[in-house]
Amino acid sequence: MGDEGLLLADYGKRILLPEEKYQGYEAPEPSIPASAGHYAEWLAACKTGSATTCNFEYSGSLREHNLPGCAAYRAGKKLEWDAGAMEVTSALEAGEFLTRVYREGWEI
Repeated sequence: MGDEGLLLADYGKRILLPEEKYQGYEAPEPSIPASAGHYAEWLAACKTGSATTCNFEYSGSLREHNLPGCAAYRAGKKLEWDAGAMEVTSALEAGEFLTRVYREGWEI
C-alpha cells in the first residue's frame, strides 16, 4: 500500500489499484530468472556453491517485508516498522506475532 495506490499480487498476477488510475500501465520485464525447480537448484548449489534463485539474501528481505504485514493483519491494527531495529514501534501487542519463545537449551 502506498500513498497513490495499492499493489495486489500473487505468483501469477499483479494488479495496481485503483485500476482506473493505472489502466494501460506496462509492468517491467521480470528480473529474476525462471527456476529450474526447488530441488534442482538446491542440488546445484550443494555441488557447485552457486546461489539459488531465492537465496537467503533475497528471501530474508522478503520475509522482513511480509511478516510485519501478517502481524498487522493478526493484530487488526496499522503498524509502524523500524527496519534498523527490526521491531514494531506502534501497536506493540503485534510484536508477539514476530517473536518466539524457545525451549530452554534451544535459545538463540
